[in-house]
Amino acid sequence: MDSFIEIRTISTEEYQQIKKECENAILRFEAELKELSQQVNQDLDIEDLADLALINLKNLPEFYLNADSDVKRAITGSIYYEKWIFDGELHRPPTFPLDPAFRLSILPKKISKTKKLQISLELSMCSLSN
Repeated sequence: MDSFIEIRTISTEEYQQIKKECENAILRFEAELKELSQQVNQDLDIEDLADLALINLKNLPEFYLNADSDVKRAITGSIYYEKWIFDGELHRPPTFPLDPAFRLSILPKKISKTKKLQISLELSMCSLSN
């Protein structure tokens, strides 16, 4: 069976009608997008999210102990940014590096400016390589 493409010309009126329908659809979709965007902005409270993150970070050890294996894996994966290795007996990251941002967060409050600068540079180099 031979397939063929039917070539059909449309009139100016048909073209104008199709164009008008498409433009109306675009306007409707843009209005919906704007409305959804406004809803997200209203529902998104950065200050509350930051407060919740700080509370969770303070309670991280307890949260980790009570979590299931998937949550524990997610927590550990956020701290150790390289892939884990399982050699049949031990689980470990390849070179056991801590994420520089995590290292910066657990440093004692009184630390030399040189050490803070070194870790900040390491953090920026890490973000540049990703």
